[in-house]
Amino acid sequence: MHYHKLQTDYWIAVAGKLQVALVDLRPKSPTYKVAKCLTMDSAEPEGLYIPPGVLHGYKVLNEATIMYLVDVEYTGKDEYGVRWNDPALGLPASWYDGPEPAVSKRDATAPLLAGLKDRP
Repeated sequence: MHYHKLQTDYWIAVAGKLQVALVDLRPKSPTYKVAKCLTMDSAEPEGLYIPPGVLHGYKVLNEATIMYLVDVEYTGKDEYGVRWNDPALGLPASWYDGPEPAVSKRDATAPLLAGLKDRP
């Protein structure tokens, strides 16, 4: 799970199906601390707008390809992570269902929400 302070993402599932987790970390937002999961399915294409400060991640439900657009040039310097399985995120139980995911070393060692230093 990660978020950006500057970058807006826009995702579209162009093949397959995935589950997306979102947590609003923006203190001044009316949806602050709201966590939810949704399904993106290429059979029913919809775009997903993810503003800066919204923690996001996904798990593939079947082989999938997503296309995403960003509004600023990617440099890798605007990514801040939180561990995907932190119960403090308040995500629905469906996020934790299924086999243990394969995550990168960076993501596996991301901080818990309580230890996050670079908040939006």
